[in-house]
Amino acid sequence: MIGASQTSAMASDSAKANDSATSIFKILDRKSQIDSSSEEGSTMELVKGDIDFMHISFKYPSRPDVQIFSDFTLNIPSRKVLFETRSYFFHFLTVILRGFNLLFSVKKIPGIYLETCLLQTVALVGQSGSGKSTVIALLERFYDPDSGAILLDGVEIKNLKLSWLRDQMGLVSQEPVLFNDTIRANIAYGKHEEVTEEEIAGAAKAANAHEFISSMPQGYSTSVGERGTQLSGGQKQRIAIARAILKDPRILLLDEATSALDAESESVVQDALDRVMLGRTTVTVAHRLSTIQGADIIAVLKDGAIVEKGTHETLMGIAGGAYASLLELRPNAT
Repeated sequence: MIGASQTSAMASDSAKANDSATSIFKILDRKSQIDSSSEEGSTMELVKGDIDFMHISFKYPSRPDVQIFSDFTLNIPSRKVLFETRSYFFHFLTVILRGFNLLFSVKKIPGIYLETCLLQTVALVGQSGSGKSTVIALLERFYDPDSGAILLDGVEIKNLKLSWLRDQMGLVSQEPVLFNDTIRANIAYGKHEEVTEEEIAGAAKAANAHEFISSMPQGYSTSVGERGTQLSGGQKQRIAIARAILKDPRILLLDEATSALDAESESVVQDALDRVMLGRTTVTVAHRLSTIQGADIIAVLKDGAIVEKGTHETLMGIAGGAYASLLELRPNAT
């Protein structure tokens, strides 16, 4: 016979289970404001990689009382001109040598030039909670801003087909997402269509991953375990980088990709990142400032606003500036 106290306890557990089930079904029935399966929206034949955040206001839905951005504006140009020389002999021609990070433009008009360009690397730095990772989340359209517009090559990203937009971007984050499958499958996940062994191995070599993969008894057939638990932090990052290389995105997003690694692993991973950054507009969020000192533009964020912007040398020349102060707070950053 069940006592009164036991009956009361069972009733309490049953009520908790019912409440939990109700919450779960609410989540399952909830429709996302951003439908990743939608086929609506336009695409572009050629993506240059110019990015503009225009007067963005944003709060996370889970934290409606915390204002992340208010009138946030940031321009990320795709390229910079290295030199000019006059040309009168060629018809208009554009050749993009992605592997060499160069863009050549030739025009047959007197006084017009042959220009050589490098694609830009823009680094976002600042204290925790300043809004750095939110920039990447908004660019990938994990969220939409409450007001303002985000443009890619002059087109508002809300008007672009979402799956196509995300195909143009490769994301390498602090904690890479690996699936409980083989190394081969985790790299191949970066591409929708069929992938050859040569393509997978090529991406792994470019990511400094081929050597450690080949040293494993099962090579590319090695299971990475749940969330990549069979691999070290540096190995997981290099698998994620190989996936991004295979995807061949026009825009590369690096969200503190080396911040959780030891010095030796960071060096190997940073070398791989330097390779994949070639020929792409790169937006990088960095905790270790030593990894971004060569960036074309460094934007310093504080309380959701850009307080300084320029090269490492320019920002270090600002006495008492926000960037110089960050370096003082992180003595191991140089």
